[in-house]
Amino acid sequence: MTFYEARDRYKRGEGHFFDNETMMFWSSKVFPDLYGDRYFITSEPNYDGKDRRFTVREFTDNYTGVETVGDFRQYKTLSEATKAVKCLLQV
Repeated sequence: MTFYEARDRYKRGEGHFFDNETMMFWSSKVFPDLYGDRYFITSEPNYDGKDRRFTVREFTDNYTGVETVGDFRQYKTLSEATKAVKCLLQV
């Protein structure tokens, strides 16, 4: 499954995570790699927009929701977030 297929399944429900308004409000960027058919990474800036950090996200069962794995903006780099996802997949 691709990220876009997973996102489309999610959008068929009533969630608003990927709505343009939500993405713009948080200034979120989505990285379209899907790991293990459920994990993906986003980035969001801090309050003044100068410090963008990365968050690991997970589609819930049946792609009806999106949850944060760990803390919001937990990782300083995309590489750190990607390593964290790969560790989750080894568990």
